[in-house]
Amino acid sequence: MHADKRWLNLELDYFNYYLKKVFMSYFSLSISLILTIFISILFIQVFLERRKNAWQVIPREKVIGSVIGLPLLIWTGQQVVPMLEGPLEKFRVVLLPLTIFLGVLSVFFLSYIFTRAFFGLLIFLCISILHAAFTEHISLRPLVAFLCYFISTLSMYFMAYPWRFRNALKKLSDSPKLRLEVNVSLLAMILILFTSLMV
Repeated sequence: MHADKRWLNLELDYFNYYLKKVFMSYFSLSISLILTIFISILFIQVFLERRKNAWQVIPREKVIGSVIGLPLLIWTGQQVVPMLEGPLEKFRVVLLPLTIFLGVLSVFFLSYIFTRAFFGLLIFLCISILHAAFTEHISLRPLVAFLCYFISTLSMYFMAYPWRFRNALKKLSDSPKLRLEVNVSLLAMILILFTSLMV
């Protein structure tokens, strides 16, 4: 019985190892960030232009925000598990249910769910990309690092002041010129990430 249990744990360890190796590789993470930025470009160029009230609705969107935010919150909780050592180790078993419970509470009591979840996703991707870039010794590491720090800093700012993200969307909605400038900047970010995958 104990041998079977050890074998099962070993299989799970291998599964988790290869899962992380595939989904947490620099290539996978960079593609995820590229797709996220590309969707943002489409949103800015198409959705903001056609729906004039989008700047009011999107930052507070609960459904999409929950779909993005809850898995991120659970992932964060799993990252905390190894930190609970010694006397705190007994609390590991309650961490996942507690994380899910707090995530559900956030949906009902926290405002600007989408804003916080979206920028939380960007921070998660940038931190993971930084780690993978230096672990895998990819080219353009300094440029990618600068890009990730820039996106992360901006994301932390909008997470702390989500209403300013709403105000920024209002300005983008009112100004075609500003939309073009922001989208050109976002395309430049995509180009940097894509080039780092090619060289």
